[in-house]
Amino acid sequence: MRRKFSLTVLALFAAVLLSTPAAAQNLAGAWSITPFAGGYTYDSHYNDDTNLSTSLLYGLRIGYNLTKRWSIEAVGTYANSFGDDPVIHNGDRRDDNAKMFGYRMEGLYHFLPHTDVALFLAAGLGGRILDYDIKSRSHRFLLGYGGGFKYFFAEHWALRGDVRHLYAPNADGANNFEYTLGVSFVFGGKKEELPGGEPNRTVKPIAIYAEPDPITPPEAPPVIEVHVGQDPIRVVMRLNVLFDFDKDDVKPKFHGELKKVADYLKEVPNEKVTLEGHTDSKGSHEYNMKLSQRRVENVKKYLADNFGVNPNRMTAIGYGKTRPIADNSTAEGRQLNRRVDAVMENYIRR
Repeated sequence: MRRKFSLTVLALFAAVLLSTPAAAQNLAGAWSITPFAGGYTYDSHYNDDTNLSTSLLYGLRIGYNLTKRWSIEAVGTYANSFGDDPVIHNGDRRDDNAKMFGYRMEGLYHFLPHTDVALFLAAGLGGRILDYDIKSRSHRFLLGYGGGFKYFFAEHWALRGDVRHLYAPNADGANNFEYTLGVSFVFGGKKEELPGGEPNRTVKPIAIYAEPDPITPPEAPPVIEVHVGQDPIRVVMRLNVLFDFDKDDVKPKFHGELKKVADYLKEVPNEKVTLEGHTDSKGSHEYNMKLSQRRVENVKKYLADNFGVNPNRMTAIGYGKTRPIADNSTAEGRQLNRRVDAVMENYIRR
């Protein structure tokens, strides 16, 4: 009953975390150190374990991500286990308690590695030593399998839950269960370069002036950044088109900013533009990717409906929170990151 209750609590806790936004992901090449605690339940039908009650378990995991999905880990555990049946030793009546030492190597496969909550399956092999207070030491080979979750609540930190079934195939076999919670410190690793990622570059400001019409008052010229280091050279028109938190509607006050894009496209008939949508860091990776895509699609529609720009000359891509230009720890920085950029495809080529 105790084991079933613990597993139920762990499963419910993991389900809650799946709906909670955070700030990181599982990265290839990253190392992790995870101290943890939990419970260890012995097989009541196995000779070595019959006398031992469910115990508090402590341990440490050291892991390395071979890829964003596959990782390996070394695991060490300890439990001070209490015996239920008293025995007579040298005329004294004592409980037959034992210290349990466990060790194993495991391989992990992660699902949803780009999200803030990565689920995984695990399997491995190792051993278990029972050092009884009165009896001799027992050493058993173990096969283990199970799963768990990693909730990245900060860039280098993750809350982690694990459940394992540990089976001893020698003798009659023993079925032990391990269920733990821990906090992982994650370091190293390399974030993946998204398609169209920006290389190291030199930025040159270029002013482009569009002839104002009689109705629209003169506006400040847009600043274009030339990103040297790729072919064709990436040219970004930084627009002052911003969005409210969790909103995707284009405000009328940005009509003049979007007119700059339309005017430039009229001046350069062969030019095409990629509209890139962005968000701040609040919310999960998946949610922000969808939100940024809605924002940039609305900008594309605005340009087509209000200025007659051919939709075939515009590509809309949402990048979520992956490309901030300001500090997300402040309200002002987050506002600047909720933006749309216009990237010209044919402006300059090598």
